Amino acid sequence: MSSAENEPLALWSRVQSAAPALRALSVEERARAIATACAALSRPDGALLALLSASSGLSEAMTRWALETTFGAFSERALLELVAGRQARATGVAAILSGNVLSAAARPMLLPLLAGVPVVAKASSRDDALPHAIAQAVSAAHPLVGAACAVASFGHEDDARLDALLAGAASVQVLGSDEAVAAVRERLAPAQTLIGRGHGLGIGVVLHDAAVAAASEAFARDVAAYDQRGCLSPHAILVEGDDARAEAFARLLYEALARIARELPRGSVPGDARAEQLQWRGVAAARGVLHASITFAVSCEHGAPLRPSPGYRNVGVYTLQSRDVLSARLGQLARFVKALGVAGQLDAQAFAALAPYVARAGAMQTPPLAAHLDGLHPLDGL
Repeated sequence: MSSAENEPLALWSRVQSAAPALRALSVEERARAIATACAALSRPDGALLALLSASSGLSEAMTRWALETTFGAFSERALLELVAGRQARATGVAAILSGNVLSAAARPMLLPLLAGVPVVAKASSRDDALPHAIAQAVSAAHPLVGAACAVASFGHEDDARLDALLAGAASVQVLGSDEAVAAVRERLAPAQTLIGRGHGLGIGVVLHDAAVAAASEAFARDVAAYDQRGCLSPHAILVEGDDARAEAFARLLYEALARIARELPRGSVPGDARAEQLQWRGVAAARGVLHASITFAVSCEHGAPLRPSPGYRNVGVYTLQSRDVLSARLGQLARFVKALGVAGQLDAQAFAALAPYVARAGAMQTPPLAAHLDGLHPLDGL
């Protein structure tokens, strides 16, 4: 990438010059262009699949699954339903992306274009392959839409480029840690809108009316997806009933993860995560029962306080005496819960106070396009 192609001021100049043509397109034309680009991204060729797998650290099978499930949700119909009746106010969006989840760039980059708003994305310096692939796919689908989308890659310590990126934006979306969101907030002017999507995790619940075998199969997919690296990934699963029921579920979940590992192998694990995994497994063995393999593990910690796992397919199972005490049982994790997966009779309204996104077990990692993740409409801030 040349220096000019990575300079936020030059990128803002390019996308803003394309803004009038973008807004002149009908919403149907913009939706069709985005849907066409996403259809292509959902069926990557071998070269792109290998590039994205290497960049993200996911296995090629998991990378393919992530692309199919993410971009398959961007149908023309779903896009039009999402934007119906909404009017964009922002004149430009800066999207500061995280490298944790391969497909996290999709919404921040594509939904502004749907609303007729140009976007400049700052890709994670350690994983920028998909943002560039999105921009290229949109340009191939419709050059006028693609011209209003640009990607810059620079390190988090590059304050000059970050300030230049923020200066051109009316609205800023930040995906990352709470500290990353706070750091950007300090740099914005009062008139700029900030949409912060900070730290979060998922929790699973197996209600008394759920069959534990079916629940284990469903939650195994939620745990395995993205190698449990995203803010919707379940770190703990509560089983309503007694300790024996929780233990039975934990054994079945371990067996289900073994089957999924053959279909969707785990990718690479960085050194710091391997150290955290070792420590987490040691505590789990001391607290209760640990079922462990090289690439995944399930603990059964009964009535112990919930704790986050290190991700990478390590998950804790806990006993829940009754759903009436679920809120209290979450303990210190309650404020971080972004997704609640439920096995059994799902009453989304009853669980709405516990998490902004409530889903059936097995669907935690595949939210519909209209899902209010972080409690926000997907087009909020635009």
